[in-house]
Amino acid sequence: MRFRAVSLSLLLAATLSGAEIPTSPIAKEDLDPAAFAEWSNGKETPIDSTGGQEKILWTGSTASDWGGLSFGENKVPGIRHLRLAWK
Repeated sequence: MRFRAVSLSLLLAATLSGAEIPTSPIAKEDLDPAAFAEWSNGKETPIDSTGGQEKILWTGSTASDWGGLSFGENKVPGIRHLRLAWK
């Protein structure tokens, strides 16, 4: 809650001072949902997730979800990667 109050205060201060509010240069349309995948257990598999990449990546028109996204959920030790894809 404190983080939200501080963030809103900084945003309000930037707006009142006439400073430009930073935005993400990434557009939602630039993301490729078909290539969004995870690498886990020695293989790559597509991720079937509601919200897709926009759930974890802030774009110019969408905000990321605070809950994030779970991936690589297996009991085999090893490397796990999440691939975000652009068109």
